Amino acid sequence: MHTLRGGCITVLLLLLLTAIPASESMMPTESVEHVAPREEGAANESTLRFGSQDGSNFLIAPGTSVTILVNLTNEGNESELVNISIESASGWSIDWTRNGTPEIGIDENMEADELIWIEFRVHVPEVVNGMPLAGSRHNISVIALPSSGESMEKWNFTIEVEPVSGIEIVSIDADATIDPGHKLRLPVEVRNLGNRPVSIHLDIQATDAQGTPLTDTLPTHFLYSGGWAVGVFDEYKIANLAPNESGVAILEYAAPFDAEGEIHIRVLAQGLDDPFTILEENQTVRILRIRDASLTEEDSSACERVEPGQTCVTRMDLENLGNLEDSFTIHVTESPSWASVTTSSEVYTVSESDTQTAIPIMITIDEGSDALQTGSLEIEVRSGGVTHDAVTRDIQVAPVIDWALIATQDGRDGDNVIISITIRNEGNDFDGVMVALDMDVDAVFGLIPPEDALHSEAEHIRYFECRDVDEGMNMTFQAYSSVPEGFTGNGTATLELTVQSIRDPQQNFSTSTNIDYTAVIQNPTEKEGTSAIAVAFEKSLIFLLEWNGLVMTVVVVAIGSILLNQALVRRQKDLERMKRENAPETESVETVSDWTKRFSERSTGAQENVISPAVKSDAFVESFRSKSKRSVESPKMVDQGKLSQASDILDRHEEEENIAVADNLVLELLDEDESTDTVFDLDL
Repeated sequence: MHTLRGGCITVLLLLLLTAIPASESMMPTESVEHVAPREEGAANESTLRFGSQDGSNFLIAPGTSVTILVNLTNEGNESELVNISIESASGWSIDWTRNGTPEIGIDENMEADELIWIEFRVHVPEVVNGMPLAGSRHNISVIALPSSGESMEKWNFTIEVEPVSGIEIVSIDADATIDPGHKLRLPVEVRNLGNRPVSIHLDIQATDAQGTPLTDTLPTHFLYSGGWAVGVFDEYKIANLAPNESGVAILEYAAPFDAEGEIHIRVLAQGLDDPFTILEENQTVRILRIRDASLTEEDSSACERVEPGQTCVTRMDLENLGNLEDSFTIHVTESPSWASVTTSSEVYTVSESDTQTAIPIMITIDEGSDALQTGSLEIEVRSGGVTHDAVTRDIQVAPVIDWALIATQDGRDGDNVIISITIRNEGNDFDGVMVALDMDVDAVFGLIPPEDALHSEAEHIRYFECRDVDEGMNMTFQAYSSVPEGFTGNGTATLELTVQSIRDPQQNFSTSTNIDYTAVIQNPTEKEGTSAIAVAFEKSLIFLLEWNGLVMTVVVVAIGSILLNQALVRRQKDLERMKRENAPETESVETVSDWTKRFSERSTGAQENVISPAVKSDAFVESFRSKSKRSVESPKMVDQGKLSQASDILDRHEEEENIAVADNLVLELLDEDESTDTVFDLDL
């Protein structure tokens, strides 16, 4: 919107030609051109004269027209053909009542001393984009050009533009929305439509929905209404605007923390150079409640596989993407038929831009569900009945590897032990087993596997594999063993069976069976007329079999006593030997009677005289020394106290060894006594 002041003004100027030449003093001060006085008798001097001096100025409002009338006289003695035209330096529109256009002109034949009137109209344009500026002067010339070759005659004048006021509101948002509790800045653009600088002032006033100002309210820069605050800012940007210049001020709104509401404002704009013109525009701002949220899974790999009968918990994060605190609920909208997916019915109140973390989602797989089934799971977040986001993911039934021992049956076939075993695949997927049999003594034992089992071609199978056993299927096989034979004593053999899963070797179990065996007794062949010695031997043998524990205990004690006595005797002999070895050597004292007795015992027969060879003394000494033994140092005496301590230590060591040997013999005999009873025990 804009305003312009002014109208259509028509001015008729009658400028009469006088006989008095124009003088310089008569020209206005604002004249833009000076007309020099003519000199008498100048060559080619024009004989044409305008009835008004140069420099006239007319104050005209933009958008109006002015009519001007000026006379022209031929002061010559002869007629003159004159071309009359009008020029506008600003290009403004000019028209007249004569033929042709003022810009091209028209030829007039003027007699001597003839006076003619030239009437024309100048149209001053309206102010557009600030032009023409207020106070600007625009030159217009009326030209008379004689055909005789004389100099042309001009009349110059100016038109000055009056000031015009005008403003407009270029742009303003009629409607806008704001977040609850937030601020909003809305621009208001205004422009100066006048032709001189101006400052624009903005005010605001609260109104109702129809735009009627509220009671007891006045235009102001700031206002408070119904929890709202509104103010005008940056008004300096619309001060002193040049013609056609625009500026932008700001209206700032502060909304209450409400989910809904609105305010109606009237904006008033006024140019300070025109206090009587006020522009008005209405603006409405509404609170826009935005409800939105995002739902994300904390760990997308959690609960990818869940075993039947088990519950897995995955957790969600809920972020409030709305512009106000909101209450959200989580809903499971899709889940497989073999799964139960639940979440808390709790309502989660989350502030704006805040996040609720670790919301639990419980996933339970039904008992007996087949392995590797895959299903889709969808979880939604809602508020106000609107779904904002959803998480979709897959879950799968995890395979369960499990085997159970269903039944066992054992018996004897002659001397053989036969065990029948039935196991079942208790898992939820196909599997296979590896079966191995072992025994801790040397005997004949083996397995009888199912028909489709994989095993070696050995006579007695000790290992086999059975694959692709479906869930819930039973498998039966046998194990056998002969009773161990050829042992001299009674004992118990253990037959151990191990079953191991092929898909999960950690899943295994074992069972064992105890087989008792007895010692072999060789009975002599009965002859006619059994001797008393044989009868006594058989009775003794029976006695030993029945009372072997007590007899063996007595034997062990007797043997231990004998060994202990031998040890003591050996120790005494060792002590005497050590005393002799450590005793000092003493020189024997021979009496006279001893050697005289030996002398008398010599033979009294004739003795043969032997003549000794003659040997020099030096040779004899050398020969004697070479045959003689070197001198030996006498042994040192051993301390009798140390010898006694060493003897005591040796005695204690031998005594401990003998007692330990005896204890071991007794324990072995007691173990054999306990295993004399034959019992068949199947431990599964």
